[in-house]
Amino acid sequence: MAISKVDVWNQALATIGQVTRSKIETPDENTPDANTIRAFYPIALDAFLDSHHWAWATKYATLSQDSADPVDGWAFSYKLPADIIAPRRIAIGSPDDPVEFITAITAGGVPVIYTSWAEAVLEYTARTEDFNSWGPMAVRAFSYYLGMEIATTFTGGRSKAASIRAVYFQALEDARLASHEMVTPRVPTENIFTDARG
Repeated sequence: MAISKVDVWNQALATIGQVTRSKIETPDENTPDANTIRAFYPIALDAFLDSHHWAWATKYATLSQDSADPVDGWAFSYKLPADIIAPRRIAIGSPDDPVEFITAITAGGVPVIYTSWAEAVLEYTARTEDFNSWGPMAVRAFSYYLGMEIATTFTGGRSKAASIRAVYFQALEDARLASHEMVTPRVPTENIFTDARG
């Protein structure tokens, strides 16, 4: 069964005991429940994605150099991908011997990565709402997380959020284990880029 954003929203409502309310039908409907969840959802989504190096949210991008000069100590300045949630590593060689980098904001307000590796390929967690690619454990965990975030607003107290918290952390651990069992994208090697340059 395909899982939509609205399904996740309604599951979050169910986690806080709002099962007697009318279900949300569309993500842009003008109802109190939908308006409230819509206010919490974007930050909650980004925070959940940032919480772990999810296999299903992992992407690779060949970075474009930024026109601004890198700060002292770094050879290159690269623009970040538009859909980035969290940079994980420069995808060269072994994860046990990582290439150093830092993220920063330029004087012109552009998010960048500084590194001393030429032709850098970034492995990163991307923003994704394709819940069908997440796997059921991750969708379940995010539903609990969203429910925890909205609980105080809907119930007028903190007790429901506190009770969901313990369940959420167990669901999060289950989701992390399931993510590790997924087949992750193949990491490019230095030889590939050497060969590509001829």
